Amino acid sequence: MHDRILFVAANQIGKSMLLDTLAVHRFTLDHGYGYNQVIISKSKEQAKYQMSRIRDLLNASRVPYKTEFGEQESMNVLTLKVVDNNDSEKKKDRYDYFKYVNRIIVAPAASGSLGYDVHDLYLDEFAFYEVEQGLAYAYNQWFEPRTYATKGRITIFSNPNGKDHYMYDLWNQKKKDGSYRWHRYNFNFLDTPGNTVEEFEELKFL
Repeated sequence: MHDRILFVAANQIGKSMLLDTLAVHRFTLDHGYGYNQVIISKSKEQAKYQMSRIRDLLNASRVPYKTEFGEQESMNVLTLKVVDNNDSEKKKDRYDYFKYVNRIIVAPAASGSLGYDVHDLYLDEFAFYEVEQGLAYAYNQWFEPRTYATKGRITIFSNPNGKDHYMYDLWNQKKKDGSYRWHRYNFNFLDTPGNTVEEFEELKFL
């Protein structure tokens, strides 16, 4: 399993839906301990939309969860508490007695958005974050350090935004042995079912 994944794709190809589905899937797994997933969106409005879709997925699956207040006003937190099924007394209230807690935290890009150690960090539309200090600073000072203690995974989902910014640098980042640090995926307009070459050729000139 790769611990650094970079998923670059065109608009409306389903990358945010994939992100939310991955988060919900990992949310429900028995990791054996508290498991924190953090989704960083490019704006407060986008963060709210992400959380609403995650709730829809959880409601459809009938997975029990609770909503908590985040450390920041703009932070949304979902909590899944799992009971120890070997203890009949603890079954009476599955939210009071549990063997581990999993969380999904959704927040906009900001220096105060990460107050937890992170096992899975998703950076949605990373190339378009508007942070005063710049993308390189935000990634190296805010985001990646949250995974140091957990040896956690970072997945970036984003549209491309030219070569003159930090996501392009990450795309080309290499290890000492010369291999790429990031496991890279690239999907364009034509990878979406129903889109045609004719449409693609026309859109290139708009």
